[in-house]
Amino acid sequence: MFETEFGVNQAAPSGNMATQSQNTGDSSRQTRENILASALHQRFLGSPQYAKLLARTARHSQTELNLSGLSDSAKSLVLSVLNHEVKRPFFIIVQDNQVASRLKHELSNLSRYPVYFYPSSEVSPYEQVLSSPDNIAPQLEVLNRIMYGNDEPYLVIVPIRALIQRVLDAETLKEKSFALKKGATVDREDLARRLAGLGYSRESLVTLRGEFSIRGDIIDIYPSSGFPMRIELFDDEVESIRQFNIDNQRSVDELNQVLIPPRYWIVLDDSKEFKDDLIARLREHAEASAEKLEDGAKETLLSIIENDLTGFASGQYPESCEYYYPFVSDRFATLADYLPEKGLVFFDEWDLLTSSLIGYEEKLNEAYKEGITTGRLLALPRALHSNFEELKTRISSFQKVYLSSLPAFPDEAEHAVVQFDCHPIERFGNQMQAVIEKVRSLRRNEYQVVISTEQPQRLLGLLREWDTPARYLGAESDIRHHEPGSPEAAASAGNLNASETQALSFAELVARGKTPGSGSEVWVTRHGFVQGFRLDDIMLVSITDAEMFGLKRRPTVYRRQVAEKTYERFTSVSDLKVGDYVVHMKHGIGQFVGVQRIAVDNQQREYLTVQYTGDDRLYVPVDQINLLSRYRGAGDSAPRLSRLGGAEWESTKKRVKKSVKQVAEDLVNLYAIRAKQEGFQCIPDTPWQYEMEEAFPYEETPDQWQAIQDVKHDLEANKPMDRLICGDVGFGKTEVAIRGIFKTVMSGKQVAVLVPTTILAQQHYNNLCERFSAYPIRVGLLSRFRTAKEQREVVQKLGVGECDVVVGTHRMLQKDIAFKDLGLLIIDEEQRFGVGHKEKLKQLRVMVDVLTMSATPIPRTLHMALSGARDMSLIHTPPVNRLPIKTFVGEYKLPLVRTAILHEMERGGQVYFVHNRIESIEQIAFEVKQLVPEARLIIGHGQMSERELENVMLDFAAHQYDVLVCTTIIESGLDIPNCNTIIVNEADKFGLAQLYQLRGRVGRSDLQAYAYCLCRPQKVLTETAQSRLKAIREFTSLGSGYQIALRDMEIRGVGNILGAEQHGHMISVGFELYCKLLEESVAELKGQSVSSDADAQIDINVSAFIPETYMPDPDQRLIEYKRLADVKSDKDLSVLKEEWKDRFGKAPEEVDNLAKVVRLRLLCARAQVSAIKPDGMSLKLSVAFRLNEWMPVQSRLPKHLASRTTYKPGQAGGIGPAPCILVRSQGLSPVEQLDLLEELLSAMVLTSVAAR
Repeated sequence: MFETEFGVNQAAPSGNMATQSQNTGDSSRQTRENILASALHQRFLGSPQYAKLLARTARHSQTELNLSGLSDSAKSLVLSVLNHEVKRPFFIIVQDNQVASRLKHELSNLSRYPVYFYPSSEVSPYEQVLSSPDNIAPQLEVLNRIMYGNDEPYLVIVPIRALIQRVLDAETLKEKSFALKKGATVDREDLARRLAGLGYSRESLVTLRGEFSIRGDIIDIYPSSGFPMRIELFDDEVESIRQFNIDNQRSVDELNQVLIPPRYWIVLDDSKEFKDDLIARLREHAEASAEKLEDGAKETLLSIIENDLTGFASGQYPESCEYYYPFVSDRFATLADYLPEKGLVFFDEWDLLTSSLIGYEEKLNEAYKEGITTGRLLALPRALHSNFEELKTRISSFQKVYLSSLPAFPDEAEHAVVQFDCHPIERFGNQMQAVIEKVRSLRRNEYQVVISTEQPQRLLGLLREWDTPARYLGAESDIRHHEPGSPEAAASAGNLNASETQALSFAELVARGKTPGSGSEVWVTRHGFVQGFRLDDIMLVSITDAEMFGLKRRPTVYRRQVAEKTYERFTSVSDLKVGDYVVHMKHGIGQFVGVQRIAVDNQQREYLTVQYTGDDRLYVPVDQINLLSRYRGAGDSAPRLSRLGGAEWESTKKRVKKSVKQVAEDLVNLYAIRAKQEGFQCIPDTPWQYEMEEAFPYEETPDQWQAIQDVKHDLEANKPMDRLICGDVGFGKTEVAIRGIFKTVMSGKQVAVLVPTTILAQQHYNNLCERFSAYPIRVGLLSRFRTAKEQREVVQKLGVGECDVVVGTHRMLQKDIAFKDLGLLIIDEEQRFGVGHKEKLKQLRVMVDVLTMSATPIPRTLHMALSGARDMSLIHTPPVNRLPIKTFVGEYKLPLVRTAILHEMERGGQVYFVHNRIESIEQIAFEVKQLVPEARLIIGHGQMSERELENVMLDFAAHQYDVLVCTTIIESGLDIPNCNTIIVNEADKFGLAQLYQLRGRVGRSDLQAYAYCLCRPQKVLTETAQSRLKAIREFTSLGSGYQIALRDMEIRGVGNILGAEQHGHMISVGFELYCKLLEESVAELKGQSVSSDADAQIDINVSAFIPETYMPDPDQRLIEYKRLADVKSDKDLSVLKEEWKDRFGKAPEEVDNLAKVVRLRLLCARAQVSAIKPDGMSLKLSVAFRLNEWMPVQSRLPKHLASRTTYKPGQAGGIGPAPCILVRSQGLSPVEQLDLLEELLSAMVLTSVAAR
């Protein structure tokens, strides 16, 4: 039973309706006060050109208009002002997704109305893959806005391709979407069936769009558009609808209703008649089509169709189902069919748009034709895309405005022309004095200057110094959205004075703007334009970072939240799976065989069963799961199981502890010696330092910001620096080093950058030259790419101080190298240098500051263990503009490979093709060349000579080739931002870590990257290979994937940091225990107290467990048991209980009992009770205190508790039973026993505190 009405008045994008998606950075907000927009709007009021434009667009008409002479940023300004005035929906058609994302970024800064982005799909409909949820979500948001929206104006930015890409027609979309409202009646099974019918998949934990889960009274749904929703039922009635956060699974806001649209651009009826009819029609059509094909193509077509029909028969949505849409419905629609009657359509650079669209249309037609000929595709009743002619017909009734940056000539123009007088702004190349002089000159000529910059505080300071009045114009997102004191807040607020940031109404601004005789006040903002221009019509000049510093920050299509993902704890692979090897602190290495429920006297508890040598089994209560950790050792080899009760495990632990202590001593001693040494102190940051840092084109991540602060702090300290920076490749380690280099050179010292390979040296050298070009810093290179004469010159300059920074390979460690005054040594990938080189480095280390960079991820646990013994900075957060890599896992099909390569080449990119068998790599390269003859192809593998391989890599990096067919040599090293597609052949033969590392080679810029993990067709995969490929597909999000890959990689970290011998010791006790022992040793040596984790053992006969009816998924139950066992305080416990109530509904009695057992464990630790066990008619509390310590405590207990307790001393000499307190429990039910113990222990804690 559903209530599905969804009235027009309950508008989809309204505050109480959840349909927003990634689009909604700014677009979900309704009209808002925008000071900059209002002030700029005022300036247009006196412009004749603007008045002409307004007159022709204010009312609905079919006249066409040319708007010419405007630069890109000036177009954004005019559009935002016009939208505010004419109050009509604007549809702005642009060339591609990249242009659209820039325009959205800019319009969101300038508009008071919602700005939407309707992305085009980058995948051809003839590739037979399902539409990406990242595309469907913002597209649906726009369609819902058009169908259900109110009369308020809005702007939609649309890449031209999206106008011919198919979507569901409005009638079907309305008919198939349904709403859930508060108070409605819902049948759970009916809802599950309905969601599955719309393409949603049922999961135990909802983390991705298009998933839902039903857990008792809690239903989680992540709609294809909008926020994740949690619906709580009371019996069959919807009691509440809450938006929840995917990262921590907690509810956020309450809503009254939610709209659930279909998951894909096709809806399959789940009735048997529909399925049978569709399958029969497809089979008949396929057999008829096959007769017209050659034998090979005929066989291909019939096998593909049978495969797809099996998917349809099972009631699933097969990967290729959207392709068969014309067989399901004869309705065809694109965004053009949804355009509202009042809509105004803008075409940005019409000539570019038409050529782009015609080229795209031809490409689609060719792909379809080629698919039919080869038998890969079934002929369709109609194409899956519209065409240019159809599009022109569809939009003929709408008013159209053609935007052009070139001036138009009235005699040539067929339509009315509005010509603006707009000019570019010159570039200043970091010359800030020239910027200020230009601003002063413009003010004298009565221009209003707007400076859009990421460094408002610096600009305001400079303008103040030059007596130029300036005003900071903030936005809602300024300052307010960050934690006080965070780097984001510092960057956002920029330490602006209150007087500079106070909000002004635009009327006040305008009043201030015209001070007689002095020109207007300069407006400085973080939220303005992307490019500079001079618009003479309204006497306005825009200057941005692009003109001042030569670099511009690029907006991203889908901006990730900067907050780090934390939901690994819900799906964490470090938790236990049946068959895993585990380490028990006291009993050693065993094998986890599952969870068993054991009943005693009708009371049930759950135990983790661990198998040891022979028939030995250990039963660990689930609330003590934290005593077990997953064994992580070397690769796939199984460890030797320990013997229960033997002395062998203790002796192994002692041996490792002794060796670990030695390591800890060495580290702590080295640290102490260095702390006593006097080192060179760098000067504080200079104005040039700020200027150089501000030219960084990206936003620093929180981790990166912290690493930069750590390095600067070390450089300014008077002891030598020795810091290690760890982070995945491309996470911004080089930028940290660049800032350290600059600071050192500004302090009058030289810097040496040592790298393991010639290519890497060249890469760092180019990077440094580019960043330091505006400053008097001389950079040299020592590597095989320099002639002997050039090398001698660099060496000579180093000796006399004429070279400030040198980048080199191990050539830099040779005897002829002497520095005049070396201050900082930077070592990239130290583990890749040989022993001899490392000895030379050790000698250098004594005298200078050293910064080491490593891309081998070092796990947090090891980092914690070493903190205090080695200075380390971890960069775990990927860059903000980085998009998650879209990962496709499937069969190796030639058309798919061809499409993937052509798609990348079309946008000017390059492709890695990984084939890890050298003997057949030539054959594969030949196959790829035949498949894509237009691609320039080169081969690279490890059996080439070093020089030959380096030349291959350099040529590829210089874009002399489009495709690099190679082995896994690309796994580490080269950073090619232009390479954004990787195809991994026979992916089932790679380990998870390897696949993750390979996939990390692409996606280095803010372009969407693609990874294709392909296997041979019809190959039966092993279970391990299947799980690996499933993991790589699931963990596309940046944060979580990095964590997941650590499970294979963290072992390398130990060898790299602590040496090979320690690697052996770690294998004998497992990674977690090794880190724990190391942490304890470091703490002991530094004289810190080592906390004991020995939890009290509570063995009371009471039903305490998590039933399947409450949490159906066994893995989920284990994870929650682990979190419960990790609880360290009453506050942690109440937070966890509250979260369970939110995520799983009201807890049953067994769960409440389990929470009480955990609370007893916490109280035991504070009351010095080590165990609670039944003893006849009593409960026995094992304690460590004597009778004379117990008496004062007992005397203060309430009478009803004191009368139940009896102290029983242990035997003298500590042999035999320990002292205990017996608590009479006769006649009490198990739950009453728990309550009694809780009351007693709480009182004991209070009275023992009072007794002290």
